[in-house]
Amino acid sequence: MSNEKYKEVMQLFWPEEKTKERMLNQIMDNNQKKNPSFIMKNRAALSFGLLALIIVTAFSLRSNLSNGTLFKGENLIISKVDKVPETQGNPGGITAIYTQEEVFSLFPIHGFRGTVKGIQNIAIEDEFGTTYGSYAVIKVNRVYKGDLNVGDEVKVLLPGPVEDGKIMGADFNITRSFVVGEEGIFLPVVNEDESLGLGKFTKYSLLDSTRFAFIQTEDGLDFNKDTFTDLSQAKTLDDVEKFVIDKLD
Repeated sequence: MSNEKYKEVMQLFWPEEKTKERMLNQIMDNNQKKNPSFIMKNRAALSFGLLALIIVTAFSLRSNLSNGTLFKGENLIISKVDKVPETQGNPGGITAIYTQEEVFSLFPIHGFRGTVKGIQNIAIEDEFGTTYGSYAVIKVNRVYKGDLNVGDEVKVLLPGPVEDGKIMGADFNITRSFVVGEEGIFLPVVNEDESLGLGKFTKYSLLDSTRFAFIQTEDGLDFNKDTFTDLSQAKTLDDVEKFVIDKLD
C-alpha cells in the first residue's frame, strides 16, 4: 500500500481535531441526559480512552499492512498481493522487436533449465508510484551459462503479474501463464546494481516473457516463434536446449 493510500486509511482511525470533538460531544450528549454532571467528571477520561483506542487500532492496521512486505529498501517496497487490480490502458501495447541473434548478442543473459516451484504476484512501490509484477521460484535442473548449480532454487523477477493480473499485452503472454510444476528454459539477466533495490530482492530478472523463456506446457512447447525462427520445428525443450547451448557458447 502506498504512503498516500495509507494516509487516507489512517485518517479514518486518526481523525482531525474537529472530528474527535464531534465524537466526544456525541458520547457526552447521550450520557448527559442521564447524568448532568457527566461532562465535568468524565471529559478527560473519555479523551484519553478515545486516544488509546485510536492508537491501538492504528498500530494494528500498520501491522496488518506490513505482513505482506517481502522487501523494504530506500524508496522501494515490494509486497505480496493476492489480486492484481485491473488497469486502464491499451492492452495491445507494442514492445521492442528483437531478432534471435539480438537476444543473444545485445543482453548479458545467463541460461538454465529448471522447474517452476512457486509463483507470487507482487506490488513494487517506489517514488514514481506502484507497479505490479511477479516472481517465480525455479529449481535448476541444468546450467548453460552462469554461476548457478544443479539443485539450486533461484528467485527470478518476471516482467508482469501471473494469471490473476489483468494486464495484457505483448510482454505478458508467456510468463503470465506460468504453472507450478512446468519445466522451462530461462534466459535471465543478472540484477547487478544493488543500489536500485531489486538486486537485493532477487539476483535475476527476465527482460520480457516473449523472448527469454521457453516453457513445456501440457498443450505443447510455448515460446516466441516469430523471434526464434530457427526453432520453427521445435517440439520439446530438448530441441530448444541444443539451440540455446550453441548460442550461449
